[in-house]
Amino acid sequence: MTHTARLTPAPAADRPNWFFPTRPGTAAYRMFLTGTIWMLIGMTYGLLMALYMAHPQVWAYIPLDLQQFLVWGKMRELHVQLVLWYWLSMGSVAGMYFIVPRLCRAPLWSERLAHASVWLWNIAGITTWITISLGMSRGREYAETILPVDVLLLGALLCATLNLVNTVRYRRERPLYVSLWYSLSAVIALPIVIIIGKGLWLNPLNNPYTGIYDNVTNWFFGHNILGMWYTPVGIGLAYFLIPKITKRPIYSHWLSLVGFWTLIFVYPPVGGHHSVTSALPYWLQTEAIMFSIFLFIPVFAAVWNLYKSVQPNTQMLAQDPALAFVVFGLTCYLLTSVQGSIMALRTLNIYEHFSQFTVGHAMLAMGAGFSAIVLAAGYYLIPRVTGHPIYSKALAWWHLALFGLGWVVLLLFLQTAGLVQSANWRVGGQDWMDSTVWPTQPLMWPVAGGGVLIITSHLIYLYNIVRTVYDRSWVPQHAPDPASLPGPTARDPAPAPGSPPAFPPATATD
Repeated sequence: MTHTARLTPAPAADRPNWFFPTRPGTAAYRMFLTGTIWMLIGMTYGLLMALYMAHPQVWAYIPLDLQQFLVWGKMRELHVQLVLWYWLSMGSVAGMYFIVPRLCRAPLWSERLAHASVWLWNIAGITTWITISLGMSRGREYAETILPVDVLLLGALLCATLNLVNTVRYRRERPLYVSLWYSLSAVIALPIVIIIGKGLWLNPLNNPYTGIYDNVTNWFFGHNILGMWYTPVGIGLAYFLIPKITKRPIYSHWLSLVGFWTLIFVYPPVGGHHSVTSALPYWLQTEAIMFSIFLFIPVFAAVWNLYKSVQPNTQMLAQDPALAFVVFGLTCYLLTSVQGSIMALRTLNIYEHFSQFTVGHAMLAMGAGFSAIVLAAGYYLIPRVTGHPIYSKALAWWHLALFGLGWVVLLLFLQTAGLVQSANWRVGGQDWMDSTVWPTQPLMWPVAGGGVLIITSHLIYLYNIVRTVYDRSWVPQHAPDPASLPGPTARDPAPAPGSPPAFPPATATD
């Protein structure tokens, strides 16, 4: 007689909680995966806008029911919001969830709180997508989202800030490495920038600022999310990744101090250089221009320090795609910073402002520079969180090649279009279409082509990391050395009581 074994479900208390698991690293790679999906959605809106500019007749091919959701104003806002807040920000927080525990030699303070931030951030993304598509917007550049999104985003940010600050508070490694300075300054500064920039304590429902005060606070918000959020997080990740990949210390601790403190003191007032020749007081314009020039100090201090840290191991640039992405991102950051400081000068600002040149400048910083550093963090952290090597290094190199080529083509033709627009405006005597739209239309086809290359590269990236995380159909020929792993992963079964841990606890050398 044959007896069939019956599987008894595990008690509810012993079942893993899919929504709020406690396994180390799960929040980091979930944040990264969902952020990558938001990136693809946001960049698709950008590609559609490039097609609009290259071939306006494409509008006729869009179904009537969809046209109301794909008008230019809504797509522009969604492109900016989804790429900045739900790709670049989520990828940056995922990177901090990985590096901060390792630099503190302590576990993340609360993995469940980290998962709460993942859920809140994604719910905020869905709410942003729906509300802007329905025309609900504050109508302020970079600050378009309405109160429900602001509440969700600040809640997610609060969860992340509490988690990271308490991880540092209960650290076992007493010295604070430079990446921790940058990370902590970013998560503390961003809520202040959001609340002041949007005036949430004055009137959370509507814009409380009017006239020139609206201009000042809007660009305080728009420029400081770059300078006090994306810049410190991106540079902090680079300061972690380069020494870890090259297995050498940073070139100069003194330069890291100079770069950090000058960034903190120099960056906050520079937003006024977006308002040169406006009603902004002349002295405030001059102050913003001066501080924009002073930005050469923190930029060159950080980039030179990191370049010199890579220099003894330049051969690794052809061996490790994560390192190549970091260096590519730093190069774009250097170029956009030099470009931005020069563009702040009155003579040049009057010439190129309000043209596509400025749009390309912003894309060089966010889409090419800091995105490349966050992508490098993904290539580094996901294999170490899951315990699996990256699925395909060849696909990673294809990602870098298409990503880099796409941005070179897009920015070259987009900023050329901006210079053409500026030249036509200086000549004068032409209407808007003849001076702005028709002369630049041929240049928009290569811009759209660059967008296709970039989106294709990110599809390759998403496929690569999904296979790394979730595909169990392949097994490494040799088991990884336990000493090389950061600790328990999301795949590890629960150890039997009394048994030694399968892997050593996470350390700062992981």
